[in-house]
Amino acid sequence: MTFTRVHLQNRRGGFYRATGRRVSLLAAVSEFVEASGKLNGHTLGEAVEGFKRNVASVKRKDIAEAVEKFIETRKPLTEAKAGKRAQLSKHHVYLTGLWLRWFARTFPATAVCDLSKEHVNLWLAKHDKHSAVSKNHYRGAVKMFLKWCAKRDYISPMCQAT
Repeated sequence: MTFTRVHLQNRRGGFYRATGRRVSLLAAVSEFVEASGKLNGHTLGEAVEGFKRNVASVKRKDIAEAVEKFIETRKPLTEAKAGKRAQLSKHHVYLTGLWLRWFARTFPATAVCDLSKEHVNLWLAKHDKHSAVSKNHYRGAVKMFLKWCAKRDYISPMCQAT
């Protein structure tokens, strides 16, 4: 029994040194029992590994920098291959870039992962005098940009602002 108590104290001490968090034995056992009851026979380790595989580690990227990267990735799609049409028109890529640069200038020194729905609504509200069609184009460009950002882990897929 003494060995078990010493072993548990060593494990708790190691956890504290690694994380800076203290945990009581009662809290550790209570949390383990509660979590294990929700896992339908799977181990806590399996649940953690599954979580880590499915959750993106978001990288901080300035909006303006991400917009420029997005625009650069779309430019090659305006070039037609021999005997084929281009995937995107140069005019469309130009306009999308123009709108997204306006969007980025509205939020200087802001990371993509810090955007919220309120940011997008604020930006769209600045364009209230424009037609509904134009506002839909702006909204679509921002939505397309945010989906691109989610694929590159600049924003969580579940936290896209539109």
